[in-house]
Amino acid sequence: MRLHELRQWRLRFSVSVTLISLCLCGSTSATSGPGPAADPGLAWQRTDRYVPPDPNGFFPDDPEGGKKLDTLLEAVDKDRRSEEEILSTVRQGFRRTTQRRGVVLAWVGGRYFRAGGTQDPRAVEILYHAVPLQRPEAVHFGLAFVRVKTPNLLRTLADICLQGDSVGEITRGIGSQREELLTYIRPHVQDPDPARREIAEVLVKHFQGELDFEQWQRSRRLEQVKAKFTGQMPQFRETLRTGGSAARYEVLTMMWRQEIAPILDDSFLPALQAAAGDPDPKVRREVARTVAGRWVLLPLREEQSRAERHGADGRRVLPTQELHPDVIPFLFKLASDSDHNVRAQAAGSGLALVLDKDAPIIRRLIELALADWQSGVRSKIISGLRTSTDAAWQRTEQILRAAWAAARTESEKTELLRLYKDVFECEPPAGGQDASSRSSSEAATGAESPGPIQQKINAAAPGATIRLEPGVYRERLTIDKPLTLEGAGWDKTTILVENRVVELVDELKRKAPSSPEELARLRQRLTEDVGRPVLTIAGARGVTVRGLKFSGPGRRIEGQSLEVTIVRLGRCEARLSDCAVVAGPGGGILIADQANAAIERCLVAAVWGTGVTVGGRQDASEVRITDSDIRNCHYAGIVVGRSCQATIERCRVSGAAWHGIRYDDASPQILGNLIFGNARSGIYASGQTAATVKGNLFYANEMGGMWCWFQNQDLVEGNTFASNRQCGLAILGASKPSVRRNIFYAASAGVTRADINDESPFAKSDGSLALEHNLFWANEHDLQKGGAPGTFEPIVLDANAGIVADPQFVAPAAKDFSLKPDSPARQKGIGVPDPLSFASPWPLQPEELAIIPKGDTRDYRQWRDPVSPTRK
Repeated sequence: MRLHELRQWRLRFSVSVTLISLCLCGSTSATSGPGPAADPGLAWQRTDRYVPPDPNGFFPDDPEGGKKLDTLLEAVDKDRRSEEEILSTVRQGFRRTTQRRGVVLAWVGGRYFRAGGTQDPRAVEILYHAVPLQRPEAVHFGLAFVRVKTPNLLRTLADICLQGDSVGEITRGIGSQREELLTYIRPHVQDPDPARREIAEVLVKHFQGELDFEQWQRSRRLEQVKAKFTGQMPQFRETLRTGGSAARYEVLTMMWRQEIAPILDDSFLPALQAAAGDPDPKVRREVARTVAGRWVLLPLREEQSRAERHGADGRRVLPTQELHPDVIPFLFKLASDSDHNVRAQAAGSGLALVLDKDAPIIRRLIELALADWQSGVRSKIISGLRTSTDAAWQRTEQILRAAWAAARTESEKTELLRLYKDVFECEPPAGGQDASSRSSSEAATGAESPGPIQQKINAAAPGATIRLEPGVYRERLTIDKPLTLEGAGWDKTTILVENRVVELVDELKRKAPSSPEELARLRQRLTEDVGRPVLTIAGARGVTVRGLKFSGPGRRIEGQSLEVTIVRLGRCEARLSDCAVVAGPGGGILIADQANAAIERCLVAAVWGTGVTVGGRQDASEVRITDSDIRNCHYAGIVVGRSCQATIERCRVSGAAWHGIRYDDASPQILGNLIFGNARSGIYASGQTAATVKGNLFYANEMGGMWCWFQNQDLVEGNTFASNRQCGLAILGASKPSVRRNIFYAASAGVTRADINDESPFAKSDGSLALEHNLFWANEHDLQKGGAPGTFEPIVLDANAGIVADPQFVAPAAKDFSLKPDSPARQKGIGVPDPLSFASPWPLQPEELAIIPKGDTRDYRQWRDPVSPTRK
């Protein structure tokens, strides 16, 4: 095997092992609380003085360190190395690595920032000092998205903004710290340099929401270009129409360097068409780049900026795109040029960016992607095929399926299958293929044959209803069209596929692949056992699933929660009703990639990860969970990710070994639920949040009813906090929730106010409480604040914060916390008058009894190993 081939194989194996590492470590960051304590010796965290980024002083000039970093970057287990080894090796070798520094920062950023894990202060320090060397990557892969930005970091980001760089990234990551950032920008409004003064004035308006900086920057550049080149445009046009190859190439490259394309009008199209016939392929390549940039990319960017990719209801939408009628035929011709580079420019930067792609464009893009399998143009084409209107998305799926079915050779089938998976991120359904084509494609890929239900799904017309008889069906299902899948009842019709990911991981640990072929087989098994849920709904609207039980039982790994899920809803609009999702070594339901889901009257239970997770690699997913039981899920009942929307109403959320509901930098609506018996918090709300938590009963959570961390600004109104062990409500750090008309009953403390043991600017409280008209009864302390480490001091309850009075529950010893008719709380509108009943319509399942601790506690140390159906 040649050295180059060996290196490529090792890199592919590294990707495979990284996937396994992510599976093994998926829950580690979620279970951690606030990140590591701050180190005042780090430049970005210093509070005594400003220490600017200093790459020469921070990164040693160490040739041996560079070699060690090169070795680490190629190691198959680099993502399993200790934090100390990774961060020290990156720092020591960053100046002398032979890898591109941007790649190194992308890896560090992906590990510590983009994956949602703990943002290690040492990783921030590395990106901080890398700013003068790799400013865009340092900002994009980390600094813009540090959760709590220190004064030194804010000043550095302000300096970057004042240079006109990365303003969009910084804006997206600044969150509620805009005003703090502006304290470092406003002084420059008085700068003696007029250019510096102008950009500072615009940045102030930008961060105050009065204008868009990037639009202003484009407009200013456009005016400068017009002033300089308008008089020369006729000469440029004539040169393109009649000039020789050298003159045309000089004009085209100068127009690109000087960013003249935005001022080209439609009169240039005939001249460019003439230049497209030039015998020099370099000229034709520049023509393709100019046409694609001016008449496809530029209008798309303008529409994206105008619509901000959001519709009136806040959901992410594609912008409209109006194209000159001559442009697509022109690019289509260039995409058939004899020169590869011309084709690549016309397709990757032009046709791929057309949103409403017709069938000829899609077919041409597919041909080019298959022909240029190893080139960069293929990734652009895949991205373009993903970014399409719904109609173009459906055309792409139909054309790929038809091409796959019609392929004559095994290699064609394999290549088409790989392209389908890259575009749609799932297995293609087998509908429309004959038996021979199905069997040959499955032989080529190792994929399992579609079972009887999948065959019905594949053959069904859009809008059809598929009804299943009682029984246990052992097959994975994919729904990619609007239809209804209906069982005879969750207790009668079961879809069950045992998850054997742990066995696969054990096999990979015992024996590394000995050849690329064996690696391919193991990766295929990894895809089958890890990547495929029992039910996948993807790329379709109008899907309803009801009256079914879904189960993916399997072994777990001690102390880990695998990134596998029983049901996955991605890029779809779907409804699950009257279903049970039970038993798995990972999560229950994942709603991701801009999905819009409704979960009604469902049970999610006995999973080793999170019951329902909202949010994946792409943001803006939405869910409404109503009248459901989410219980006995080892990590959490429900987790809502950043920028996702969730409404959780009239649900019982109980029995987690950690938190009932967790959300970070999100603002769900949590209304009228029963949240009880979780080993830590009933609700764990962290970061920049503005949730509505109203009308819920928090009962017997083993640490507290609700914990608010850092910058929480939730509305906590009309809830009853009863018999939570440590406190009803904890307000930590700079959090300032509005706490109104709640009952706090029978806890060590009704409300606790305390600092967080962290050096971030939002870890310390100002001691104030936003409490209004609450009722306290039978607490050891009604209000208390943290004093010396491990100690608390009582706070005197003032009249505005609340009163001490018996709420007059009907029967608290019998867990009936409804209020009597003459209750003072009911009369004053305090607490939950008639909370949700503890009586669940869902009987306790055998899969739950097999793993949860005996007794009432849900202490994570007392959970038991799940037993798979095939183990005795």
